[in-house]
Amino acid sequence: MKRFGLAVACVLAAAGASAQNSGQAPLGLLVRAGFFYPSDTVAREEGKQWFTFGAELDLGKVPLISSASNLRYSVSVDTYSKGGFTGVPILLNFTSYSKDFHISFGVGAAAVDRPGFDDPMKLAYQVAIGWDFSTGPTGTTVELRWRSIADVASSLDGVGLTIGVRL
Repeated sequence: MKRFGLAVACVLAAAGASAQNSGQAPLGLLVRAGFFYPSDTVAREEGKQWFTFGAELDLGKVPLISSASNLRYSVSVDTYSKGGFTGVPILLNFTSYSKDFHISFGVGAAAVDRPGFDDPMKLAYQVAIGWDFSTGPTGTTVELRWRSIADVASSLDGVGLTIGVRL
């Protein structure tokens, strides 16, 4: 699994460099992959480190906010799973940028699968901080995020560490 994670990181870094040098207009899409570390002991019995991947589409500046603001909004879909546990949050995110640093909050719904729970859709949220390693709208991003899904006994809550490419 560690080799696979390293391979994914290398591919994403190469894709970011390629996108930055292509001269094409950016799509506003962030593609990310990494690892999720569940906070719940029952979920950790399935594995201490789960693979996660997802995408986030930038929708632009938040309406009715000053044009000088660095607040943007986006829609994201991620997935993480191990054994009988699966979370697929679909979130509306609000992100504030400051040079190479950003902080984000997202809320929405998640498709879930967890032993002992029948309801497949739950409220979900995330809080993230990230660092951009290139200037402009394309490049590589590293993010640390807390993910939480309501009413599943914290079994799908935890910390994610991802590397992503802005296309």
